Amino acid sequence: MESVNKMKDANEYLIRIHKNELNPEKILQDLIFKEYVDKDLYQSFKQWSEDFEINDLSKEKAYECTNDYPNLPETPEEIQALIYKIESEPNLLASGHYISYCINKIPDEDIELEMKKAYSYLGENNNKNLTIKGDVADWVGRKNKGKILVKGNAENWAGAYMDGKELIIEGNTGYLSGAYMKKGELIIKKNCGDEPGHGLCGGCIIVEGDADNYVGAFMQEGQIFVKGNVNDNVGDHLEGGNIHIKGNAGKKCLFPINSNHLGNNITGGTIEINSKLYYCNGLYTGTIPD
Repeated sequence: MESVNKMKDANEYLIRIHKNELNPEKILQDLIFKEYVDKDLYQSFKQWSEDFEINDLSKEKAYECTNDYPNLPETPEEIQALIYKIESEPNLLASGHYISYCINKIPDEDIELEMKKAYSYLGENNNKNLTIKGDVADWVGRKNKGKILVKGNAENWAGAYMDGKELIIEGNTGYLSGAYMKKGELIIKKNCGDEPGHGLCGGCIIVEGDADNYVGAFMQEGQIFVKGNVNDNVGDHLEGGNIHIKGNAGKKCLFPINSNHLGNNITGGTIEINSKLYYCNGLYTGTIPD
């Protein structure tokens, strides 16, 4: 019965070719490409992932050592095909180190990739104009120097250590978005979790929705704008820079001044909430919340 079904499928295939519904040259090219992805691109990646797990490589080493492996993708199409292949395997979602290196290596400047699963470390050390269609996991845009658009949500550490132009997240982000950024602009179109801008060293973070606790904690320089509301402990240990909250703060934020909620151990910087200035150059202004 199985052989009969295979024969029937083959006949229907030939009929479609005869009717010019299928291009045999294109079919052959696709088959050759699939074999190349399976036997060359994927096997090289597979070896990298095994070495990564065995050796417990650091983030920097996992990215840099990708250059030591043969048969890296050379076009956006090859990278996309490899991603689809990787997505068919379990527990390979930290493979963003490898994918990011391949993205930065190819000559194309504008790259768009579709993700059906959320990978960590996508856009690491990015120097391209990269569009990611789908959600991403932790560390998207780590040390980004180019432009990244994520058409989905991001988990934690989005844009951490960013040193470049722009990272736009069209959805929500988790905690520590923009932590230790040096320069560039991080735009979060919806809401973000705890500690956006932790240790911010420069650049600008814009949250168009709400933010949770510890906005700008240990911030040194730069700007944070939250267009919605925030929760507790805004500017904890603030050393410099400016925090602007357009909406309201959580109940614990609007102190008496000696509480441990807003403005704990501030030594510099500015905090403005709902158009009222509470700290200027690290000094409490005396403003009393409504």
